[in-house]
Amino acid sequence: MLLVFSDKMLGSIFSEYLQHLGFDAKVVSDLQDGDVVMEMVRGEYPYILLAQNSNSDTLEMIQQIRDYSPLPLLVLMPEPEKADILSAYKMGADDVSLQPASAEVIACKIHALDNRINQTKVMPSTYEIGSLAFDTKTQMLKYPGGTEVKLSGKESEVLQLLASETGHLVNKSTILRKIWKADTYFNGRSLSVFINHLRKLLAETEDVSIIGVRGKGYKLVVAHTSDQ
Repeated sequence: MLLVFSDKMLGSIFSEYLQHLGFDAKVVSDLQDGDVVMEMVRGEYPYILLAQNSNSDTLEMIQQIRDYSPLPLLVLMPEPEKADILSAYKMGADDVSLQPASAEVIACKIHALDNRINQTKVMPSTYEIGSLAFDTKTQMLKYPGGTEVKLSGKESEVLQLLASETGHLVNKSTILRKIWKADTYFNGRSLSVFINHLRKLLAETEDVSIIGVRGKGYKLVVAHTSDQ
C-alpha cells in the first residue's frame, strides 16, 4: 500500500501499524517523484492512502493521482466542508475519512474494499499463457504437444491470480490475503514453496516464467517470440 502523507511522522505511524497488520506499506511525501509515479502506474501497491495538510492540497493531489493511476484511493481530509468531500469523490476518491483517523479503522476499510473488489471481479476459467493452456476448473496445465499436469488447489489459485495480472507485479501480501486469508510469516513460507513448484512446471516451456521482486511480490511473464 502506498501512503502519500505530507506529515512524514504521521505517515510512519500509519505505516508501522499497517505493516503490523500484514500490509506492505510504503510512505512517500512528494508525488512529483518520478519513481513514485511509476510505482503507482505499475500497480506494485494495490491501494493508495492520501493525507495532506490542507483540503485544497488534497484535492489537487487526487487529481494528480488520477492522471496516473486507477488504483483504489482512500483519502484523509482535515475538517472538510461538505463541498470538499463531494469534490473528492467526484475527482475519483473511493473513500473519504476525517482526520485524525484511526489506522485500525483505515485497515478495516481496506479489507472491506478488498472484499468488495474480489466479489465483483469475475475471473475467467481458462487462460492462454504463452504456449500453455490453463483450465482453473479442472486445475489442468496443458503443454504444447498435449501433455497435461494437474495442479493442487493452492497451486491453481496462485497461478490463476498471477495469470489474471500477466506482466504485472502482484504484491506478496495481496496473494497471501486473497488465498491464505492472512499475511503471516508461515503463510509466506508456504507461498514460496508453491511458487518454486510452479516455476519447475513452467520451466518445461521457454516462454513462460515467474519473476520474483525481492520484498514485493511476483510477476508472471510471457516472452513473446516472433519472426521479425
